[in-house]
Amino acid sequence: MQRCSITLIATRHKENGKCTTNALFQIIKQIAPDVIFEEVPPSKSDALYSGLLQDSLETHTIKRYLEKQPTSHVPVDADIDEITDTFTKSDYNVMVNIFRRHSSEYRNVYNQRQLFADEKGFPYLNSNDWTLLSKRLDVLEEQLIKRFDNDKLTQRYKEWLNVLDIRDNEMISNIYKYVNANKCENGLFLVGVEHRRQIIDKIPEFEKKHHSKLDWNFDYFNR
Repeated sequence: MQRCSITLIATRHKENGKCTTNALFQIIKQIAPDVIFEEVPPSKSDALYSGLLQDSLETHTIKRYLEKQPTSHVPVDADIDEITDTFTKSDYNVMVNIFRRHSSEYRNVYNQRQLFADEKGFPYLNSNDWTLLSKRLDVLEEQLIKRFDNDKLTQRYKEWLNVLDIRDNEMISNIYKYVNANKCENGLFLVGVEHRRQIIDKIPEFEKKHHSKLDWNFDYFNR
């Protein structure tokens, strides 16, 4: 496999605070990638780029960038059944609301993380500070699940984690497949911030297992 440099930028899917399409546009412009990897399932890509589906912050920004600089953009997310995808996302929102109601610490950490993201924008989403708060939320979620001792809630939580795991693995695999088959010197991977930590943790294991190597940049904002 050729050596390709890929910058991972964690994003939000909707504009909030300083996480705006203008801010993301400037990031893409500065990186000037020759390929953009998107958290989009291949089955939805054509509909998104023909205007049949509502844009996320990322796809809206990529469309703006492509008008200025035609660039390859590749959907790498897993193709998950639409009904299942909608159900699991709705399920997770329900669980988060349960966690927030039953734990003041969870509520405070969750709100603090959102506030800092609004105030500091993309650099915060890609920082160790976000990661630390996210890890604390994970611990609190596990504690609350055990405390509730509710089989249905426990199963729903496991299913949510499983879907995330499947999607993370698929996105990593699809990026390596693309680079293996196409010329790529300077790639950009835009992915929702909830995937960032897990993907970074999974990459060394994937590279070892598949005897592949890419030059990843996870610290774009610490230059």
